[in-house]
Amino acid sequence: MFVEENDEHSLLWSGPRCGSSTVKTHFGLDHSYSFADVPHYLRQLSSQQKNQSIYIDNHGENSCIGASLLPSGMKISPVLDKLRVIKSAAELHQMEAGCKLSAAAFVSTIRSSKESTSESLLAARMEFECKQRGATGLSYIPVIASGDRANIIHYTRNDLPLKEGELVLMDAGGKFGPFCTDITRTIPHSSFTSAQRELYNAVLRAQRVCIEAVSEFKNFKELSLETLNGLAMLQLVQELSHLGFKSPEDAVNKLFPHSIGHYLGMDLHDTPSISYSQPLVPGMVITIEPGLYIPYDSDYPSRFHGIGIRIEDDIAITQDGMKNLTESVPRDPEELEHLINQ
Repeated sequence: MFVEENDEHSLLWSGPRCGSSTVKTHFGLDHSYSFADVPHYLRQLSSQQKNQSIYIDNHGENSCIGASLLPSGMKISPVLDKLRVIKSAAELHQMEAGCKLSAAAFVSTIRSSKESTSESLLAARMEFECKQRGATGLSYIPVIASGDRANIIHYTRNDLPLKEGELVLMDAGGKFGPFCTDITRTIPHSSFTSAQRELYNAVLRAQRVCIEAVSEFKNFKELSLETLNGLAMLQLVQELSHLGFKSPEDAVNKLFPHSIGHYLGMDLHDTPSISYSQPLVPGMVITIEPGLYIPYDSDYPSRFHGIGIRIEDDIAITQDGMKNLTESVPRDPEELEHLINQ
């Protein structure tokens, strides 16, 4: 391990570090060095391993080191991604525990939502509930989008007041240990209007179809995030048709603009070098998050204008099918209404 050394400046401004003299014993390492030793170490390693590849990553403060000293070096991220995308039993146990705690925080936040007067208060409540349960923080800047702000996929201002009759799309999750969680629910202030309920149930049915497919992934020749995305779009085309949308095959591409999900792990969008066409196998953890976002556009039924809905859960692929790690957060509209109005 290469580490920063202690010096008077860092001690004053940042506090003590292990330094190379202490880190070896502290972490049980075979060797420890100062960052200043990196160029010498890489030159020595390169001369000793002429017939072998040396894997590096060019990012962060020392991005120039590998590029300048090892021009033939290979990036290690794709290698690590192949290892990280399939979790060990211990990692799955940690992720399941973290998702359980994050789900409990989400439920508590929903339960208190009627008392909140702004998006920022809901965001603060979610962070508090996660940290109270042992999270180091949130996995990402949450999306707490009320009203038509839910149609902004990565809305993170979280600073506007909540209004009676509007839905709130809450996309948030705590980070427990090294692992992220990622949950989305769309909730009413007190109860869904008829139009909100219709659109919500359409998204919920699409999610259920995808989760059911994952639970039977062994019966498919190859089931991947890519094929799940296609399945979600087919279901949403049917839903839009039933709801009276014109040309639902064309509309779905605009109204469901993101993927059905992504890999989840130590990063929110984990293992980015792994293709979404990769078949799902036991040990993977993915999200399933269909959505519909209806703008104020005369091409779409006016009763749905300004409504944005997403429902997201964290799914572990198992030998027997799948396990929904965040299932304890209600999804049925009646259950959500009951939780809010307790």
